[in-house]
Amino acid sequence: MPTEALMRAYLVDFETAERIKTGLAEGGSLEFTDVLGLPQTQTVQEIAAVLSPAMDTLAAEIARQVLDVNGNAPSALFLAGGGSKLPGLQERVAQALEMDPKRVAVAGNHFANTVYSDTLDLNDPAYTTPLGIAASAGLGLISDSCQVLLNGTPAKLFRSGSLTAMELLMMNGYTYSDLLGRSGKPLSVKVDGKPRVFHGEPAQPARLRINGTDAAPTTVVHAGDHVDFTPAVPGADCRLCAGELAQLLHTPSLTINGAAAHPEDPVPAGAVIVKTGQLPAAPAAVPVSAPTAAWTGTLNGTPLSLPPKPDGAPYYLMDLLERSGIDFDHVERPVVLRCNGHACTFQQTLQNGDCVEITCEETTENPLP
Repeated sequence: MPTEALMRAYLVDFETAERIKTGLAEGGSLEFTDVLGLPQTQTVQEIAAVLSPAMDTLAAEIARQVLDVNGNAPSALFLAGGGSKLPGLQERVAQALEMDPKRVAVAGNHFANTVYSDTLDLNDPAYTTPLGIAASAGLGLISDSCQVLLNGTPAKLFRSGSLTAMELLMMNGYTYSDLLGRSGKPLSVKVDGKPRVFHGEPAQPARLRINGTDAAPTTVVHAGDHVDFTPAVPGADCRLCAGELAQLLHTPSLTINGAAAHPEDPVPAGAVIVKTGQLPAAPAAVPVSAPTAAWTGTLNGTPLSLPPKPDGAPYYLMDLLERSGIDFDHVERPVVLRCNGHACTFQQTLQNGDCVEITCEETTENPLP
């Protein structure tokens, strides 16, 4: 729970959150880079304030588990695992169990009979979890049914309890950008004094499957599941040369920022374009009715109609992301997708009349078992 609190608060991946957590004992300030590539510096006191609610919850859960197993507060309690080194956790657990703080200690020397190293201090409680897994696997005590396979490889599971597919992916190095994808950047110019926007290419959607079936990021993952994930591929930015732009504008020639343009000249963003030639008049065309919308439905309760795509392709739910009102560059909570009241995926094909919801999940804490 403390690690996840850091991931949410500072928009960092699991490994960075773990480094922040283990660096608290050093004091001073900690420097790290978030998933957006932005450097951050936080003091230990600021980080401790962020962790305080999660540590209270963790201490209360440890106390509950101890009381369920032991019936009452024990004579002494040893905390094991890397999380046991969090500053202040021993005192919080002691308070939750109404014990003398001196009787709650950090454990060590668990594997003297099964594991040996002449280079590592195995008494460090941070080694409890990895050594426990290694020793259990070596002794044949771990069943394959307790694992989750991610793209054919055992996934890293850094906590027990309920896990969604999105949380599993983030624990294994993926980010929201891998799931959402981004359309290529548009090219904005002025043509004869009027603004024009030429859009970049759409992203190739991510694909998430659990046990061979398409699944939503909010789907809960169970032991033994096979999760297959293909990250989204960002679309290419819109880049035009003068010749391509002239074809799009139906003009034989043009100027860019007041200078005559060669067909191979690149068109910069914000350029002022003036059409300088005219095509021969085309023969009169037979009037035809304007095309109707390709898709009509509702998004987050608001009616929405979209024009047909130039290539005739259908609309997908991911085409509505930029219209949802969510700032995906700074999202801190799981994104919930629903179509007609049912959970769906980003690659959901839209039908006329569909009611689509793209919202952020309410903040909750996942309990430990």
